[in-house]
Amino acid sequence: MSTERHSPVVSIPAGYFPSLYVKENVCQRVISLPALAIRHSGLGIFTTVLSATVCWWLGYASVSVIDQLVFKSIFVIFGFTMGFRNVRANQRYYDTTKEAASFFAAFWGVYAPLPIEGRRAVRSRLVAAMRECVAHIHRVAANTRCFWYGMAHLEPASEDFESEGAEGIGGLGDVPFYGATSEAQLGDSPGSSQRPELVVKDSPRAHASAAAFHRPSIVWDTESGSGKVRGAISPRMELVFALIDVERQIEPLEPGREQKLKRCFWYHRAQFLGSYDNLLALAFPSVTERFMTFIDICLFMFAASLPWGIRADEIEVHAMGRHFVVSSGITLVVNTTLVVMVMFTLNALTCENENPLSGDKDDIDLKCLAHVAELALDAHERAEEAAMECADGASVEDEAAPRR
Repeated sequence: MSTERHSPVVSIPAGYFPSLYVKENVCQRVISLPALAIRHSGLGIFTTVLSATVCWWLGYASVSVIDQLVFKSIFVIFGFTMGFRNVRANQRYYDTTKEAASFFAAFWGVYAPLPIEGRRAVRSRLVAAMRECVAHIHRVAANTRCFWYGMAHLEPASEDFESEGAEGIGGLGDVPFYGATSEAQLGDSPGSSQRPELVVKDSPRAHASAAAFHRPSIVWDTESGSGKVRGAISPRMELVFALIDVERQIEPLEPGREQKLKRCFWYHRAQFLGSYDNLLALAFPSVTERFMTFIDICLFMFAASLPWGIRADEIEVHAMGRHFVVSSGITLVVNTTLVVMVMFTLNALTCENENPLSGDKDDIDLKCLAHVAELALDAHERAEEAAMECADGASVEDEAAPRR
């Protein structure tokens, strides 16, 4: 009887790998670029069209009111600034893909070398911890104000948090979205003598797997009674506990000086935790809100003043024996709109790539990858069990052969 083992084939549901099921053509991608620019900077584009129309209406379409050297210098400065920022944003996207691959490689490196009894003992908790970790990373990346929670290894107690099974945190209906607002501050100032009271409540969180973690919810109560800031301990702690359980399964297997499994586990444990920390760091914003506000203000002012800094002439078109004249005003509106669309599209792409875990169409969905890894784990276990059954059947036949 053959005992040859084959790699299992994983059945991946449609939609979990978008690139395999959603194939955009060139027209759809081209249309998505201006749509992205309008979604991010619709007001600036509308301001450009309105400013060009006013300039045309006042009769200044053929006159350059603002010196063109000003716009040339602005183009040079913005070209360097946005170019370097775009390169850095693309690097962050690549770093996220690399760390995600390292995270799931470490998961397999921790789980697969265990014997089947050890895998059954740690599977539910390890898989649940992995799933919670990737969900936590997305919750932190969903809003730029949430990275303060992630830095303290907490997570926001928000509406999204409730939707994933956090009903155990009592009375969250009045909690502001993503925690603290201007009405819920931790004291008047960093040097204030007022210290908020710390209240710890038990917060059971339900999971789809057999494991259920009990994580405390931290509630900061201000003395003024103006509001509360609520957060829960991040799931990194549960990942550490799951890795400790794995090490407990390995220790009886190598009581002597042999350390093959231990060395493999120690390497992948450090890789597992390091990749999680790096992914969490990539969920933090790469630039400050002040810098983003400065870029937005500069782009807005540039878009509003551009029609007054260039001149447009009438265009005469001779085609099919007919004579057409395009007025200078229409030329001005088209030219300025095209210029600002390029700049706003580049800025929108940079903003999206700077946060590759925020949930955009081209972003990396760790939740889907975790679910696919869980499906692959089921296929792996079935293949291992089938191989063991084949091996047991072969050994039985070998024992019965001499008797015949």
